[in-house]
Amino acid sequence: MKNDELDTLFRELDLNVAEPPKGHRERFRERLKHKNTSQGKAGKLYSLWTPYLGLAALLILSLMVMTRFVNFSDPQKRELGSVSQEMKNTQSFYTKVLQQELQNLEGMKNAQTARMIEDALVQMEALEKDYQALTVDLVKSGNDQRVIYAMVANFQQRIELLNTLLEKVEHINNQNPAAHENAYF
Repeated sequence: MKNDELDTLFRELDLNVAEPPKGHRERFRERLKHKNTSQGKAGKLYSLWTPYLGLAALLILSLMVMTRFVNFSDPQKRELGSVSQEMKNTQSFYTKVLQQELQNLEGMKNAQTARMIEDALVQMEALEKDYQALTVDLVKSGNDQRVIYAMVANFQQRIELLNTLLEKVEHINNQNPAAHENAYF
């Protein structure tokens, strides 16, 4: 629209609103009184609980924020990654390698290698228990370098165990390819 059209439009509209009709305020006050009395006890209860509801909402919100930033893990244990960013990267690397090796091993499992793989997994569980004990020692020692090295060595032992097992499983599967093929069919 052009400016002339806007000016014409506003001139035609009567924007000066007149006074409300007589008795408007009294009728409005009567309606408010009627509304307040019709709410009865429910309105009063709501008005009593309003501050408490706000306080409860604030408390819930505070707890949600606190759980986001506070670690409620076992104070007696600390992972290797809690020592430094470098150790966090190291732990992440070893964990990924272990998961990948376990997946590779699961894919190569057959009737001939099942017992060998189960035995290795029992050894892996023992090494995992040793690692859990080291997490407790890390807290007690106050980030002693010997404990940190032992934790890294534990990861390396697990990877070495899995690599050795993978080599043996590959060797068994390559020696008897017909049995390996029949295991899946």
